[in-house]
Amino acid sequence: MSQPEHLIVFSVCGQEFRLRGTSDDGERVKKVAVAVENMIRERRTRAMQSDLRAAIMTAYELAYELQELKDNASSKSGTTGEAMDRLLERLEKEMGALPSGREPGRPSAGKDKGNRRR
Repeated sequence: MSQPEHLIVFSVCGQEFRLRGTSDDGERVKKVAVAVENMIRERRTRAMQSDLRAAIMTAYELAYELQELKDNASSKSGTTGEAMDRLLERLEKEMGALPSGREPGRPSAGKDKGNRRR
């Protein structure tokens, strides 16, 4: 029996988004939102880019990495596992940069400055 759908609300760069999904999807969606926001914030800070440009470049970067994984999957299954491990490590690093308990899309009161990647 499948789970009923419910509304998942998250925000990235101050913009609120709503998706329909199962209760199991909610936590994953929020973790991904945190990772994406961290990547956008880093790019915006590092390259002095606008939110829109940083978001587009982040989307491109993630799509490129996904395509690379797909290309590798069709040619070598062992390499795919390694590439996926690298991508997962990167996402986990991005998600770990936030203090626990902070919701995605909500700026902290400056307490996490030491945790930001440089």
